[in-house]
Amino acid sequence: MPTTDRKRGRINLNADERRDISIQFRVNKEEFEYLKSLVEASGLERGHYIRREILKAEPVVKRKMPEVNQKTYIQLSAIGNNINQATKKLNGNEYFE
Repeated sequence: MPTTDRKRGRINLNADERRDISIQFRVNKEEFEYLKSLVEASGLERGHYIRREILKAEPVVKRKMPEVNQKTYIQLSAIGNNINQATKKLNGNEYFE
């Protein structure tokens, strides 16, 4: 039998390629069954499929409301509260002070 210096087993990955951070998330039974069907249809392992789908997607960037709009929203909300209070008094036959 010829001998070789080749090592057997899994090839070691360098630090940049190694995936040593674990992320966990929870799903309900219906979501799990749906994910399971997608994984089976893809022919990939679950981790490979999820990683591929997440990393290829465009990130959803939540835009912050401009400060001017925030101030206007707060004022509009206060006006709405005043209208609701007046309507409640009118519908309840109450008098304004």
